[in-house]
Amino acid sequence: MKHRKSFLSAFALSIPLVMVFYSSKVYAAPYELGFENNPSYVPNNVIVLTFDDGPDYSNTAKVVDALKSKNAKGTFFINAENWSSISQDEPMKVLIRRIVGEGHELANHTARHLHLSALSSADIEKEISEVEVDVKNIFSGQGPRLTILRAPYGDPYQDNDPNHPSAAYNLVSPIVAKHAVHVGWQIDASDFDCPDGNGDCVYNNVTSQLATPGYGKNGIILMHAVYSQTVAAVPRIIDYARNNGFVIWSVNDLVKARYGKISGDLIGAPNTPFPPNNPGGNASGAVAPQIGGTYNLVSKNSGKCLDIEGPTTADSARAQQWACGNHQANQEFKVADAGSGKRYLVAVNSGKCIDLRAANTADGSQIQQYSCNGTDAQILTFSVQSDSSYKVSVVAGGKCLDVAGGSMMNGGNVQTWTCNDNAQQRWFFKP
Repeated sequence: MKHRKSFLSAFALSIPLVMVFYSSKVYAAPYELGFENNPSYVPNNVIVLTFDDGPDYSNTAKVVDALKSKNAKGTFFINAENWSSISQDEPMKVLIRRIVGEGHELANHTARHLHLSALSSADIEKEISEVEVDVKNIFSGQGPRLTILRAPYGDPYQDNDPNHPSAAYNLVSPIVAKHAVHVGWQIDASDFDCPDGNGDCVYNNVTSQLATPGYGKNGIILMHAVYSQTVAAVPRIIDYARNNGFVIWSVNDLVKARYGKISGDLIGAPNTPFPPNNPGGNASGAVAPQIGGTYNLVSKNSGKCLDIEGPTTADSARAQQWACGNHQANQEFKVADAGSGKRYLVAVNSGKCIDLRAANTADGSQIQQYSCNGTDAQILTFSVQSDSSYKVSVVAGGKCLDVAGGSMMNGGNVQTWTCNDNAQQRWFFKP
C-alpha cells in the first residue's frame, strides 16, 4: 500500500527560545529543520536528497545503486515495519548495512508510518524507539545513532504555527526532541502520485521547482525509496542539479549550518552515541608540505581525509571527505610547484589536479579532480596556521577549501568558501 504525504500548508518552524513550556512540564527546545521556502541558513545553490519509507525489496537498493552511479549521497528515513520488516528480513538488514557503508545518512521515519498526532505519548515513544533498537541490533551495537527523524506525513510539524502551537504539536514534538532533530522539506517530488516507472513525472516535479540557484527553491528534496519512478528519476535529477550549479549536502550539513553542531551533538543523553563521536583531526604526524611530497590532507574539523569519490580516475570526480584509509591512492595527493610560491595538488590515483569546477568563484562551488591544465582554477596557496594546519585557497576567486556545513560525515562535500577561521577550512598534511 502506498503511504502518501499529506498536502498541508507550510509554515516556517523557528525555535527562538532555549526552553519551551508545554502544560506544566518543561522540555528542552526542539531542534527542527522546517518547511519554509529557501531557508536563510541554506546557500541558494544547496540541495539535499532524502528518501522516505524504505527499505523495500524492489526499489530501495536501486536508489542506492543510482546514487552510487552518480557519486552522490542521500539520507534514508527508514521504517521498521512498513514495506518490509527490518527486524526479521535478513536482506533488509544487509541493505541497511550497505546504505551506511556507502556513506549515506540513516534516519528515523518511525516504526509503522502512522500519524503520530493520533497516538498516545507511550505509543509515540514506541514508534520512535523501536527503529532505534532494530538498527542497533542490525549493527550489533556499533551502528549510527538515529538523531535525525521525519514524522510520517510531516504530521504535526508541517501545519504547525510556531506562534500558536497546536495541541498535536505540543504532544509530539517534546517526545521527538528527546531522540532527534526533526526534518521537514522544501521540495516535494510527489513521486507517489506519478505512474509506476514514470521517471519523467518525478523529474519534472523536482526540476520545475528547482529552476536555477536564486531563481527557484533550494534545500531538502522529499522523495520515496520504494517507487520505480523515483529510481528512474534520481540520476537525472542529480545531473540537472549539478549542471545548473547546485551542490548536494547532507541533512547533517544543514543541521550544522543552522545550529552550529551536527544532530548527534545536539541530542544528548540518554541516547549516548554508538560509536563515539569523531574528535577531529590533530597535528600528530603533521608536517609542512614540500614540493614533490605525497600527503593525506586531514580535516581538523572531522579527522577525515580529503578524498576523490568513487574512487575514479575520471575528470570532474567530486572531492569529499572520507574516513582515512591505509595509504589509499584516492586520498593521497602530491604537491607540485606552480611557481611564485603557489602549488598544485595532484591526486596520486588519477594523476589529475585538484580543481575548482568551471572556475566558479561563488561560495559553495565544487572542488573536483580534473586533467592538469595550469589555470588559476588549479593553482593553490597554502597558508600555515598556528596549530600547524593549513588553509588551502584557490587562486581563482581566492576562496578556501571547505567541508560543506562543517560536516562530520563520510561523503561530506568539499567546496570553496570565503576564507574564515572555522576548523572545516583547516587541513593537516600527513605523509
